[in-house]
Amino acid sequence: MVLLPLHRFELFQSRDVDYTRDMTARAFCAHKLEPLDLATGFHARLNTKRVGDGTSVSYLAYGGDVLIEPEERTYFAVLVPFAGECRIEYAGEQIRTYPGEAAVLPPDRSLVMNWSADCAHLVFRIERAALEAHLRHLLGSALHQPLRFAPRMPVDSGPGRGWAAGLRMLVTLLDESDTLIEHPLAAAEFESGLLTGLLLAQPHAFQSQLADRNARPAPSRSVRLAVDIMQNHPEWEHTTSSLAKATGVAVRTLQRGFREELGVTPREYLNDVRLQRVRDELRARRPEHATVGAIASRWGFPHLGRFSALYRKRFGESPSSTLRG
Repeated sequence: MVLLPLHRFELFQSRDVDYTRDMTARAFCAHKLEPLDLATGFHARLNTKRVGDGTSVSYLAYGGDVLIEPEERTYFAVLVPFAGECRIEYAGEQIRTYPGEAAVLPPDRSLVMNWSADCAHLVFRIERAALEAHLRHLLGSALHQPLRFAPRMPVDSGPGRGWAAGLRMLVTLLDESDTLIEHPLAAAEFESGLLTGLLLAQPHAFQSQLADRNARPAPSRSVRLAVDIMQNHPEWEHTTSSLAKATGVAVRTLQRGFREELGVTPREYLNDVRLQRVRDELRARRPEHATVGAIASRWGFPHLGRFSALYRKRFGESPSSTLRG
């Protein structure tokens, strides 16, 4: 008997279209699912396993020719073909997956997918917030535009080949018992490696900054101290003047250091840290026990309207949506 990838983590298998739609939505998002030719059969399977706080890996097949139209998403999805072909249309582009070429799909963009009857994918799901936080960490600065990848990823050559091999290694480890990947620390390290690898392997607007960051010397003492102060106590009333005084340099020196070494101003860096702390708390609290205004104020955002605009621009959703989610 040939075991499918992630066979230890089967969520369901079914020949019922409505049941398949409902169960698949639990792992991904609400979507339309339409069989195009029932004569080809329909036997859906989904095996899925959470890797870390922001990622999961799944094996998904429908066993029939289907049309899928996902609704709004908060995650990136890398579709690495296991077999068959999938045609994808979004933002006026036509792309397809097949053994040798994967697809990197963005959050919050409408798309339509046509899976062939023999199509099966390994799907690596990455929460947008987690990937952008990882990118901010690598850059040491805030992001001033949404992260978007080139949609096509060759996985039989170039950097994509190595990244896909890493994903398959993760699946192999998960399929075995008594491996280190079962430990949360090991899983977190593997997750971090896959996120870094994707950001290095797949083209996006921040790649040149990543290259510059790698060649850039370590931040100066004053910038490091200011960053530590803001990271440790983002709720305090920091100003560029107070940070300059605390780090023992002139205001202009600190401003120049942040621009040259991190690519942002001290205020922009502080706002980014505060927004992430707000998001972390919103995701950890229950709506009946917390309010957006109280949490935002606690982290240094007294003006709710201004905060909400910053939050939506940064994370692509309203703070109340995060709290309800």
